[in-house]
Amino acid sequence: MEYTRKIVRNPQFIKDLQEKVMTAVDMTEVENDITAYKKQLSALQRSRDSLEQNIDRIAPDDKYAERRRADMTHRLNDLYDQIYKAEDLLQESLMKKATLESEQMSVQSMIGILWSFDAIYDRMNAAERRDLVKYLISEVELFPREEQKTQKRFVKAIAYKFPIEQKVLTQFDECGASVETVCLLTKRPD
Repeated sequence: MEYTRKIVRNPQFIKDLQEKVMTAVDMTEVENDITAYKKQLSALQRSRDSLEQNIDRIAPDDKYAERRRADMTHRLNDLYDQIYKAEDLLQESLMKKATLESEQMSVQSMIGILWSFDAIYDRMNAAERRDLVKYLISEVELFPREEQKTQKRFVKAIAYKFPIEQKVLTQFDECGASVETVCLLTKRPD
């Protein structure tokens, strides 16, 4: 966890993560679809209203009145099919936008948690820390026993469940990120 704490403290890590969030959640296409479906739906509804008025205006004494009503009713039914399809596509796009917004909020929450990782981690008990490790880390690779002494560390690599730029990980590998312990020894008077 000390390795994770050091990575999270790296400003480049947070910057990279925020950039990934911004590029990963581009809702421009979905918003354009929503606008297009709304325009299409509006045009179809205007056509429907106009056609319904034309059906109502057919003179009862017109010798082709029945045939005109049947043709217009057929066109009206086709318009309704198109309206239902446009409404379904609009609803689907609205749901997709809501999902993307939800995902963006989740990632932003994760960034907030990572930003204050030290404070949160220090307040956790041992069981909560174990659960956090399971949530954050997908895999830990250790050096073989004989290499642990030469490398002066146990962990060879850590794979996280969230995106980390390789250069951030490499910086820590190159500087040999390690856990340091400082203690003050005092001699007690006998």
